[in-house]
Parts: sequence; C-alpha cells; structure tokens
Amino acid sequence: MNRLKVLYVSNEAGVGGAMQSMLDMIVSLREYVSPVVILPSEGVAEGLLKEREIVYYIVPFVLAYGAIGKYTQSIADDIFVNNYQAAMKIADIAETEGTQLIHTNSIVVNVGAMAALIKGIPHIWHVREFLEEDFSTELYDRDWTCKLFEQSGGFISISDCIRKSFSEKYGLLSTQIYDGFDTDRYKRDLTEVANDIDTFLLAGYMDSGKGQWEAVRAMEILIRSGEKSPRLILAGGGKKKYVWGLQHYIREKGLQEYIFVLPPQKDLSALRACCGFSLTTSKMEALGRVTVEAMLAGHIVIGANTGGTMEIIGEKGERGYLYQQGKPSDLASVMKKAMSASAETAFEMRKKAQEFAMSFFDFKGYAKKVLEQYERVLSKKRCGFKELIRDMDYRYERLSGNYGSKAEIKLGTGNGWRKQALLFERWLRLKQQGYSLDAYCKKNYLMQVAIYGMGYLGCCVYDELENGGIVVSYAIDKDSGSLEDSIKMVRPEDDLESVDAVIITVAKEEYELKAYLEKRCPYKIVQLSEIIGWMEKKVALIQWWENRSIMGAVKE
Repeated sequence: MNRLKVLYVSNEAGVGGAMQSMLDMIVSLREYVSPVVILPSEGVAEGLLKEREIVYYIVPFVLAYGAIGKYTQSIADDIFVNNYQAAMKIADIAETEGTQLIHTNSIVVNVGAMAALIKGIPHIWHVREFLEEDFSTELYDRDWTCKLFEQSGGFISISDCIRKSFSEKYGLLSTQIYDGFDTDRYKRDLTEVANDIDTFLLAGYMDSGKGQWEAVRAMEILIRSGEKSPRLILAGGGKKKYVWGLQHYIREKGLQEYIFVLPPQKDLSALRACCGFSLTTSKMEALGRVTVEAMLAGHIVIGANTGGTMEIIGEKGERGYLYQQGKPSDLASVMKKAMSASAETAFEMRKKAQEFAMSFFDFKGYAKKVLEQYERVLSKKRCGFKELIRDMDYRYERLSGNYGSKAEIKLGTGNGWRKQALLFERWLRLKQQGYSLDAYCKKNYLMQVAIYGMGYLGCCVYDELENGGIVVSYAIDKDSGSLEDSIKMVRPEDDLESVDAVIITVAKEEYELKAYLEKRCPYKIVQLSEIIGWMEKKVALIQWWENRSIMGAVKE
C-alpha cells in the first residue's frame, strides 16, 4: 500500500503538549502515512523524532502571535518577511519529499499554509489552543492569517469548546477530534491504586495561565486549617520569573514540607504512582493532555470548571471534581472533599474516568478520524488561491527592501542573551571561588536595595542578596510575571520608595536604564556588571597579595 506523504509543521522544538500530541498522531498514522516534520529550531524534540525514525528538517520561523496590546504593523511586516522566506524553504522541502499534504500543528504557525500556497499542495490546520482566554495573547497579522485560514482545506479542533471558540472568532467550521493516546502506556490496574495517598500532582508548563498559584494557595489554606496529611507536587518547566516566585512564596510561608517543585519529567509514571490525585488548574485549558493521562493512571482529577477541563471531567463532575476557577478557597474545599471520600466512591470515580479516557482517546479510533479528514481535504476543489499568491508575493517584494536590522531586534535575535550569558559566567566563576554579591553591598553600606529586572539574572540576584542578609525592599519590572503574589513589585514609571541603591540586572541597554533611573531618583544606581567588575578586581588583588611571597621565591 502506498502511504500518503504528509509534511507536519510544528510550533515548537521542545516537548510540550502540542508536540507530544503531534508525535502520538504521527505514530498512530504510521501504517498509512509517510511523515516528514518541520521544526522551528534545534531542541529536545529532535531526539524523539530520531528514536521514532521520523525524517525532520529545521527551518527557523516566527510564531505569528504575541501579548495582547503589543501588536504593531511594523512587527507584523517583519514576521511576514521572515516567514515568507521560511515558507519558500519549506516549499522546496515539500517538493523534494514528494509531499501530498501539509498539516500545521498550531494556528500560531502560518508558514505551513504559506508553503502550501506556493506549491499548490492541500493544507490542514490543527486548532489546539485558546489564545486570549488562556495565555492573554492574540494572533499578530490577523488579517493575513485569516486569509490563509479561508484558503486551507480544513481544521481539526481538539475539543468541542475549541471548536465553538474557533467558529465564533473566525466564522469557520472545524471538525472536533480528541487527541489520540497510547492508552496502554498510561493505564494502571485500578486495584493497585492506593486510596490513602493524599498527594496531589500538578504536572505541566508553569505559567500564570496554568494556575499553579491557585494550587499553592489552596494547599496553604488546608495546612493553616489543620490538615497535615496532604502534599502537593508541582512538576514541569516554565518561565523563570514565575517558577521563582512560586518557590520564594513556598519558602516564605514555611510550606516546604508540604509543597515540592520539580523540574520537567520525561516520564511521569513514577510520580503518578506516588500520588492519588491530579490537579488541572488552567484558566482555560483547550483540552488537557495531562488530565487524560491522569485518568488513565487511576488518579482522581480535580479541575477548573472551564474549557476542555470541564468537558473531560463532565459538567456535573461525573469523572472527577470541579472547582470554581480563580478561587483557591473553593479548590481547597474540593481537595478536602476528595480526600474524605469513601474507598468505594473513589474507586467508582476512577473507573468511570479511566473507561472514558480509554473510549474517547484511543489511538485506533483517532487515526481513522484523522485519515477521513485527510481524504476529505485531498478531494476538495481549490479556488481563489492564485489571487492570494499574487498578494503574498507583492507584499514580500514591497517589504523586503526595507527589511533589515530592525527586525533582528524586534524578533528577539539581538545580543541581549549573549551579554546575559557572559555576565552569568563571570558571576559563576566568582561563586566558585567563594565570593558573593552581598560583599559589595556591605562594603558600600547598601543594606536595603531594590532590583531592576526580574528575569533570570534578577531572580538569582534576589536569592543571593537575601541569603547574604541584604534586604530587598521591592523589585522593578515592566512585567510582574505574577511575582506580585510573592514579593513587592513596582513598574518603572511608579514612585520608587527610598532605598540605599537600585541594582540593574538587565544585561541589554543597562547604560540607558542607569541614565533613566538616575533622572528618576536620588538613590545610588548600580549595574550588576559594575558589581561583578568590582568583585573581580578585589579577587585579583587578593590573589596577587597571596602570591607575592611565591613570586619572590621564584625570582630568588
């Protein structure tokens, strides 16, 4: 049997939920499809593709979305030019591989649809995300993306709530198909699941939209009310600022005995065996892959009463417990209720949830439904695309002459990360020699400071100063990243309370920031690079003094 040649375009090179679901989809279709994958960069997904012997190419492109309110036409034009060039490369790969269909794994990726236009290949889109509702983001260059939507052969929505949302926003119909799972991989024998493990697992990416703060506060409420048995495990990667804020709050409130923050886990099966419950606290989950995995593993799931989470658990809580999203007190109450349920009640709920997951998310049924969509798209007559190709080519020709270094800055490929990495390396070398930042502060009588910039460096500086006895009164940042739940945050334009010094931890444009702050307030303004430079000179002098006698002996 000749297999259909499909080119899949991924929105990530990591192993988030979208990538895992795409890999599962490809594996379920291997009997019928010859896959090729496009990744936007190098990443851990490469290893998974190699393990499965899936051909892949790396073609850098830009995701066509961003924070609400930050959109400008200039940014949209830069993204368009960048992605037009990427689409041309993908079109060449499609021709080389004999591609018959292009399948894009996310609506924030437009290069697959553009390459399909260029080569006249049918295209299908997977709709996997809420944007505004879950991540406070929106499509950039929306008009152009909507034109691509209209020319695509079809759409697959991963849940019914996503199907309805997509239709309301864009006026387009999609087919709802739940993601397929290798259910045997996650399924556990329910008779082996203990009923007396009051440990809750919240797995997945850590971000303000995913609700880890609600879980932490709910646990705090339970502990303060006298409950001492529950434990909470947070497992997953995330934005440094957000994760640091959670860890800082847990320490400040003395909850380390009850709440544990773990890095991303390649396999959650061992952790799930140690837990009896799973939490899904996302503000508006599109589907909830970890929710389904938890059901298969025999966990009782407690989830927010929104989006795909409520769809999976059931509006009346048939397959788990629902709580009022945004209310940690209600989550705490539901967690307590779940822990106090009888063994018989708990077993029946686990059974219903597992049977539902086995029935609706099975590989075989999923593959059949996706193939039906492929056949429909391939048989669909295309019209009107030639005019859109002309518009695309004309726009590129008009913009490409003005395309240059400004896009490099706007699309985040400048030298800020390099400067930060070099600064961190210098700091690490000082740490290895036993020197910390508080030495500078104490030498210069800076016992109460503020930190400007709570990115990766800022979070690390906060910890080191705090551990060294320096009071960090507040932090200054344009984006709080939910840190206001953990520490005092102010914006750069706000009134800056009196401190001994403001320490700038932003590596890029640090001199401009220093000049700006010196006009704003009378306090000492010092850059992290200045502190590190001062420490390096001090260390050099100490080493010279200690080695003086040795050098003298050598000369003699």
